[in-house]
Amino acid sequence: MYIRKIGPVYVVSSSFNERHLVKQAGFWWHADDCLRDFCVACKYKIGKTWWTPNLDAVERLSGDAYLGPKAQEALDKDIKMTDKLSAASKHAEEVLGVKSR
Repeated sequence: MYIRKIGPVYVVSSSFNERHLVKQAGFWWHADDCLRDFCVACKYKIGKTWWTPNLDAVERLSGDAYLGPKAQEALDKDIKMTDKLSAASKHAEEVLGVKSR
């Protein structure tokens, strides 16, 4: 399996036999004949493949798949941004004395 990043989403190239691992990790199947309006996968023309914008899904699968250098760099950057946003949210909760859901 090979994970790469296209636009804001991660896509997986895998064999038919590996599809269960990919699905279990949280990736979604995108068919060539997608008819959904505002489909992110269609916007970036990823074609017929598994995809996700979810970093947790990518991390779950990364132990079983090869991340290309650009995908690894993008994942590291996305995780750092998520961590910063979580820290900022937590700080805001403390300052304001409220809890998010």
